[in-house]
Amino acid sequence: MPEVPTLICIGFLNGNHFVRLVLGACSPIPHIFPSWSTYHEEVAKNWSVHYNERLQGPPPATGPSTLQTLDN
Repeated sequence: MPEVPTLICIGFLNGNHFVRLVLGACSPIPHIFPSWSTYHEEVAKNWSVHYNERLQGPPPATGPSTLQTLDN
């Protein structure tokens, strides 16, 4: 069985900065930025096959998802 690559999720907040999202073991994966399919590296083209059951699908037509933050 091939090794599953490390998953890194990045959120874009307030239209001006990026943050790393730390996900639980079986949590859903946020929407993929639409232009990723145009600008990704060739080596990354099949990464989603490892995570299909966790992908949330296309973003809603009304805009980006809401991100809930947790205070430690």
